[in-house]
Amino acid sequence: MGNSLQDQLIGAGLIDRKKANKLKSEQNKQQRQKRKSGQPERVANDSSKQQEKDAAARDKALNLRREQQRAQRAITAQIRQLVATHGVAEDKEAEIGFNFVVDGKVKKIYVSQQSKMAIGNGKLAIVRVDGRFRLLPSQHLDKVRQRDPGCILLHNAPQQQERSSEAHDYPDHQVPDDLMW
Repeated sequence: MGNSLQDQLIGAGLIDRKKANKLKSEQNKQQRQKRKSGQPERVANDSSKQQEKDAAARDKALNLRREQQRAQRAITAQIRQLVATHGVAEDKEAEIGFNFVVDGKVKKIYVSQQSKMAIGNGKLAIVRVDGRFRLLPSQHLDKVRQRDPGCILLHNAPQQQERSSEAHDYPDHQVPDDLMW
């Protein structure tokens, strides 16, 4: 029958008997140690499996958070593009300050008289994009509201031309709409 590899190497003269016996005894020692320490090895395997599960859970949570951040950046880019495309251009010569409240603080944006009237009538809205306040026509607000309703800071509902009974009490003395306090 077939000789073992060790016998073949000895027969070919590549290794001597002493060296072969030494290797064989070392292999036997290693096998005995494995058998004796078999129980702690299983415990180590169990703890390593638990560590692998924990690492997989952390990786999954990290990937989910990254995916949410990526989706939020995409939504912000879409809103930025909507405002850039349809928003009212900033008027560098606007002198009328329009005050509004954001997170309990009063903010001011400079607008023209036409823009101020349009904001009051609900035709324009104030939107925050990239930390800046921009004006956006109300017909495009639905698209922004679908993506992120939190970036719409001020939108007055379009007003109906209804006169209260008080307006009829003093027909000769009308209060101007553009009265500045």
